[in-house]
Amino acid sequence: MLRLALASILAALAVPTAHAQRMAGRGLLVKRNSQKYYSLTVGTGTAFYFGDLANTGGSITNPGEQLNMGVRVRFSDNFSMRFEGQYYTLSGSDAHQGNASRAKRNLSFRANNFEVAALGHFDLVKPSRYQDKYSRRAIFNSYLFGGIGFTSNNPQAQLNGRWVNLRPLGTEGVYYAGLQPVVPVGLGVRFRVGMASDIMVEYGYRIAFTDYLDDVSGNYKPRSSFSNELAAQLSDRRGEINPIFKDEAVANKYNRFRGNPGQKDAYGILSVKYQYTFTNTGYGSFRSRMGMRRGRWLRFNRYK
Repeated sequence: MLRLALASILAALAVPTAHAQRMAGRGLLVKRNSQKYYSLTVGTGTAFYFGDLANTGGSITNPGEQLNMGVRVRFSDNFSMRFEGQYYTLSGSDAHQGNASRAKRNLSFRANNFEVAALGHFDLVKPSRYQDKYSRRAIFNSYLFGGIGFTSNNPQAQLNGRWVNLRPLGTEGVYYAGLQPVVPVGLGVRFRVGMASDIMVEYGYRIAFTDYLDDVSGNYKPRSSFSNELAAQLSDRRGEINPIFKDEAVANKYNRFRGNPGQKDAYGILSVKYQYTFTNTGYGSFRSRMGMRRGRWLRFNRYK
């Protein structure tokens, strides 16, 4: 898994770079000036879960917390690479969906996860010939992004007031990995709020390749097949709602489907970010800040 992660990150870095060079040759990537810059971003937002324990009515429920930070490096005036890390929470519960059949299943989860990603960032509004410096960039811009990332995967369930890690228990007889690949894709808008400062609002959808972000996917496993009593208890919780399901023969007879293995889990993140940009010649660079201080010193001392 570690080798796969390293290889995927290297591929994510190499492919957009080569693609950027090809598009620049076709005029799709604008290079109106030779300024180089990198940006630092911090932000917060909300995470949304889509899976077997999500609302069947289609509305978004149980929004989770999200914090992020990252670095953005420019390759041309409208193409850059982003390297980001974030913390986010997901949750879902049958008891909160207002669906009688779902309530009988009586499953729930929460997850506190971390994600890292390498993303290509493409601005949709090209700079004009007058915007030859970053400080003269457009007040507003929209953009698309996409890439590859990895997320931790540690769903938990609450039992008798304490949270239990579900992944080591194999509640369906499946022991899935704690690190999962994801493909983030999304769009956003940027607003200039200062010479080197921007506010960004974006939504990104994460395509996952696992159906176990919530620990629910396939069929119930017979309770007698578990060697761990805790795993058996958290695998089938219908008996907590209807005592008839405490009889294993009854539980094995009715509704063997615990989840829907035909559809993978996913999550989305809506975030607001503050971005500060450092350039080699423009506002925000060390040379620019020193020049401004020298100019103020000369103006002040001219009248002494």
